[in-house]
Amino acid sequence: MISIHDLLRIPLLTLRNPQKLAQHLNLSYYSDPNLFDQLSEIVKVIMGQEKLIMSHYSYKKLIRTQFSQQEQVILYQHFEDCQQLNNQQIEQLALEMGREAKEIKQWWYNRRSDVKDGDYKIPYPIK
Repeated sequence: MISIHDLLRIPLLTLRNPQKLAQHLNLSYYSDPNLFDQLSEIVKVIMGQEKLIMSHYSYKKLIRTQFSQQEQVILYQHFEDCQQLNNQQIEQLALEMGREAKEIKQWWYNRRSDVKDGDYKIPYPIK
């Protein structure tokens, strides 16, 4: 039978230690400690060392939506035209882009926050 550490080609002691796992993957443990803790717990469950407790995984995490460069061009053009959009306008823009309205709203909220904080700038490839 093939073990998980043979399958992943990661040493077993590394798989069980969240910080060593992050280091092995050339990532920072502190970039997302919950992720590495959960990965290590999942490995222990798969290996039969721990029992799976679903309540450990019930928290919700905000997921940052990735927009293509073309989508960003469209978003920045609309944002430059008008920084305040109502729900109907956002839903229309989301429909045109084939995205969910909540993704567009979050992007819009983040840009307005950037303007308020004085951090607003259009990324170089989009200008």
